[in-house]
Amino acid sequence: MLGINTWGLSRRTALTIPMSTVDRVVAQLRGGGIRQGYLGVALQVVRIPEKLRAEHGIGSESAAIVVDVATGGPADRAGVVMGDVILALGEHAIEDADDLQRALAGDSVGAVRSLRILRAGTPRDLAVTVAERRRDDD
Repeated sequence: MLGINTWGLSRRTALTIPMSTVDRVVAQLRGGGIRQGYLGVALQVVRIPEKLRAEHGIGSESAAIVVDVATGGPADRAGVVMGDVILALGEHAIEDADDLQRALAGDSVGAVRSLRILRAGTPRDLAVTVAERRRDDD
């Protein structure tokens, strides 16, 4: 079997969910639920000036600026402050909040990841331990 076919997302277009995705989700559900990583930051997209991109070898035109940090959360404990610009989490480039959510997949919970940031125009790497998102963390 290659996957599961569905019309669930659109009545005009069929979608096939790969078996690898189905197997992963079923295994997570059997383990008690789907886990999502949590850093405790609120983000906004920001454009990175060309000069900074060239100076520091940054490939993306945009990144995610931290507009709020949850007190006592993983990002707070790692030293993230408001105004830091998140460039990457581990090997995942971060251009917006959706990129960060994808990088915080369930297998990242409990892992220590490198958080690449720009602070006052200077790149820094922080070590952050990814926590598990709880319902009240939103």
